[in-house]
Amino acid sequence: MSEAQRPLLMLMTSFVHGGAERHTITLANHLGKKVPIVLAYLKPPESLLPSVDSHVVSEVVNLKASKGLDKSAVQRLADLIDRCQPATVMCVNAYPLLYAHLARKRARHQPKIVDVFHTTLMRNWREQAEMLFYRPWFWRSDDLVFVCGNQRSHWLKRGLFARKNHVIYNGVDAEHFAPLTPHEVAVGRARYGIAPADRVVGISAVLRPEKAHELLLQAVARARDAGMRWKVLLIGDGVRRPEIDAEIARLGLGPQVAITGLLPDVREAIACCDVLSLVSVSETFSIAAIEAMAMGKPMIMSNIGGASEQITPGVEGELFPSRDVPALAACLARCWPVEVTQAMGQRARERVVREFSQEAMLRGYAELFELPHRAALKVGHP
Repeated sequence: MSEAQRPLLMLMTSFVHGGAERHTITLANHLGKKVPIVLAYLKPPESLLPSVDSHVVSEVVNLKASKGLDKSAVQRLADLIDRCQPATVMCVNAYPLLYAHLARKRARHQPKIVDVFHTTLMRNWREQAEMLFYRPWFWRSDDLVFVCGNQRSHWLKRGLFARKNHVIYNGVDAEHFAPLTPHEVAVGRARYGIAPADRVVGISAVLRPEKAHELLLQAVARARDAGMRWKVLLIGDGVRRPEIDAEIARLGLGPQVAITGLLPDVREAIACCDVLSLVSVSETFSIAAIEAMAMGKPMIMSNIGGASEQITPGVEGELFPSRDVPALAACLARCWPVEVTQAMGQRARERVVREFSQEAMLRGYAELFELPHRAALKVGHP
C-alpha cells in the first residue's frame, strides 16, 4: 500500500455532544473525500454517531473500552492499526492519545501520532494531576495541534508540546450557517414563545458544569432589575437541567426563559436570538460561538481561552472576566440597543468568513496530513 493510499485513523473518546467531537466529525466527513478515514471511539455515549457521513467515512469502530485504562481495548486498537495500516493516528485530546501510544507499542505497523488538543484550563486539581501524567505522551507525539494561539502560548509555557506544534483555528461552514430570512426567524421565535419586540440572549451549549449557565441567568436578573427585560433561550440540554431549572425558579425568571433541549440543527434557535453568549469557566476556541457569529450574531464571552482571538470588544461582541456577573450584566446593557447588536452581528459574520472558515481549517489539516490533491478539496455540508 502506497503512502497516498494509506488511511487516516481518527481516535476519539466518544460521540458525546461537544465541540471537539463535532469538530472531529466535520474533519472526517470532509477529509474522507480525499483519503480513506477510519473513525474509532473508545466508549459510549454515541449521540453524535448519526452525524458521521457513512458514504465518506470508510469505517467506524467501537473499541469497547471500560473505565480507566482497558488493556483489551489497547489490543483492539493495535489490531486495528495493523489491519488498516494508517499513515497517521489523529487523537482527540489526552485520553485517546494514551491509547494510541500504548497500541503503537504493540502493533507491527508504526504510524505517526498526532493529537488535536481542545483543552486549556483545568477545572479542578484532579484534572491538573492527570495532565502531569499525560504530558510525556504529548512529548512523544509527532505533532500537536492547538486550536488557537492563546492555547498554544498557555501550554508551551507549561511544558506541554510535541516534536512539532501547530495552530489550526476551528472553522465552520459559513454558507451553511448563514443568517436566516425574516420569515424563518419569525417562525422560530413563535415556536419558543418569543414576541417580535422581545430582546433575546441565548447560549448554545450542553448543560454541563463548565458552561456555567447560571451566570447568565444571574446577569439577566440584574438587567431586569435595571429595567432591561431580556428573554433567554438556552439551546441544548444536559445533566445540569434540574439545577438550571431550580436557578430559574429562584431568580423568578420562569416567564423569561425557554430551554430547547438537544437539537439536531441549532440554526433556527440561534436565529431567534439578538445576541449569543458563552459564559463558560473552561473553554478553548468555541465552535458554537463561530456558528453564531456566522449567522450574524454578536457574542458576549468569558475572556478565557481564545475568546480574545474570536472577537474584539465593542466590534463583534463583548468580553467579560470569567465568573464576574456584574461585568456580564454590563455587557448585556451595552448590547441592549437594537442598532448596536445589528452592527456587531454584521461584523461578526464578516470576521468568520475572513478568518474562521471551514475551508481554511480543512486546508490546514490537509497540509498537516499531507493529503493528496489537497488543492482540490471542496467544502459542502454533508
